[in-house]
Amino acid sequence: MLHCGTLSTTKQLAVSTVLTLIFFDYRNLMYPYGINVVPVFNNWWQCYSYLSQSDAFVRGSSLFFRRAPSPVSKLHGYINMSTEQIIQNDSDLPPPYYQINHECIRRYKRRTHCAYFTLIISGIVMMLFGALILVILIPQEINLYRWNIKGPLSRFFNHDKTVLLISMDGFRHDYIELTKTHLGSNALPNFDRLISEGVRAMESINVYPTITLPNHRTLITGLYPENHGVVGNSLLDKKWPNKIFSIYDQESLNHAPWLTDWPEPIWVTLQKNGRYTGSLLWPLTDQFVSDDLPFQRVSQYALLNDYEHRYAYDQRIRDILCLFEEPDETGHSYGPNSKHVAKVVQTLDETLGHLLDGIKKRGLSDKVDIILTADHGMSETSNTRLIPLDKYIDNSLYNYTQLSTMGFLYPAPGKFEEVYKRLKNAHPKLDVYRRDEVPTYLNFNITNSRMPPLILIAKPSWKIVKNTSHPYANVSGDHGYATDFSEMYPFFIASGPSFKIAESVPTVHAVDVYPLMCALLNIQPNPNNGSLERISNILKPDVANRLLNLNSWSYLWKWIIFDLRFILFISIICVSFMILLCSIVVVMNRKETNEPFIRLPIDNDKEFSDYNT
Repeated sequence: MLHCGTLSTTKQLAVSTVLTLIFFDYRNLMYPYGINVVPVFNNWWQCYSYLSQSDAFVRGSSLFFRRAPSPVSKLHGYINMSTEQIIQNDSDLPPPYYQINHECIRRYKRRTHCAYFTLIISGIVMMLFGALILVILIPQEINLYRWNIKGPLSRFFNHDKTVLLISMDGFRHDYIELTKTHLGSNALPNFDRLISEGVRAMESINVYPTITLPNHRTLITGLYPENHGVVGNSLLDKKWPNKIFSIYDQESLNHAPWLTDWPEPIWVTLQKNGRYTGSLLWPLTDQFVSDDLPFQRVSQYALLNDYEHRYAYDQRIRDILCLFEEPDETGHSYGPNSKHVAKVVQTLDETLGHLLDGIKKRGLSDKVDIILTADHGMSETSNTRLIPLDKYIDNSLYNYTQLSTMGFLYPAPGKFEEVYKRLKNAHPKLDVYRRDEVPTYLNFNITNSRMPPLILIAKPSWKIVKNTSHPYANVSGDHGYATDFSEMYPFFIASGPSFKIAESVPTVHAVDVYPLMCALLNIQPNPNNGSLERISNILKPDVANRLLNLNSWSYLWKWIIFDLRFILFISIICVSFMILLCSIVVVMNRKETNEPFIRLPIDNDKEFSDYNT
């Protein structure tokens, strides 16, 4: 009970002030209505002046006056009390004026304590979540700061790295040296420039079969053909019987549903992460893979020649896939050691120079990583080194999809064993395998709807033809041999801010290019057959340490860190939750409730009303 005696109007004002102070200071409670608990509290200065002149004291939670002050105004007819009154005991206390509404206070305290408890718990949860993220990222940032490079945190908001993957079809690993032999040591200034500014692998080990479509698919999936499903330049799929998908029939590839259920390439992964990929003649990028991905086919002529009407993009393209169809065609026609091939390589050198100059002119040298490679090499062939199948087996017993340096045969129903036995020892330069007998080093022996049941592999420089009048019988160069034949190896040069400078390494593997590109682009790679650790020897030490360190993280952490949208989503939820809780607390504190003080009747209520009017 907090109470005081019947007082004059000015005393009522003073009591209102002191009641509030007592309620804050002595009761150690908080009430949101503050000084407005007494309806007549309308003049702070008047209350302060009166209290400073009066002799008041507090006993427990009550306010009393040692003497009755002079009335403020004769208008109210107050009795002028000049004698000092000292309150000796409780019987001298005047009747109460205000009484605390204890039930209201208890309800308010319960609401406030509950809200504060919820806020504290949610705050602790958010701090733990933030600390968990920082424990992972801060050590990385400290190391990367010492290396003076951008780390994971900065990369969240600055995806400015671009990777340019260029394939020069059929560019053998030693074409640079062969060209200089024909045209002189200074014939390739731009290849030399790229090598001096980057790193060169003397051999790039590709995948079997060493032909165009499978190897280009491997470069952007990191998978062997048996896993990514593009097992040849032409292929059959049991799901679509009697239909051949072939590189020689572009319509069959563009409108084929056969890519949908197979592992996605890097350009699809990038688009799913909201980033763009540009493709120039890269195989199997002519058609979108799924309907929910953005895809825009542009005119090649307009893109390359109409400089005044470029296609507008709302962000920079982060991955560029580019294919040059030479020197493959010239190598087939004239052989890999011909001067014709050397001339084509020199032309490619000039094209490369335009590219490097353009990158430098636009100030992008420190933002673009260039990977220059090929799908396969080339070997000399002759029409005197042929293996004609018609000589050993009737052509009615089989169909085929590939027939050159390798053969993918589909025996007629019930004829598999007959075909196999007739060809098994037919020619000393021909190896014949059932699918499950293919040597493991070729990674071409699993069972799926794309793999041919019977695989024929010719020895180097020999070719398999249906008969001697076969169109491929007279070509001077070919490829597709097993991957242990070094003339099948393409070249490999990498240059840019992430790669070593003026160095060389013995070998790289084609399946490793995909995880390397994913690491450089800061995206989570899909399951693949490559190894980032194996190819990290072409990277600068600091870059290699960073990428390998990130690569050692668990899949969950890489998913959280590489997917900024996930982190933003969680942050928005946490912030929204905190805002909601704060709003609830504010509403609860401002909610209209019963007054915490119950006003009791007094003798001079009429006088009190007159004062307010």
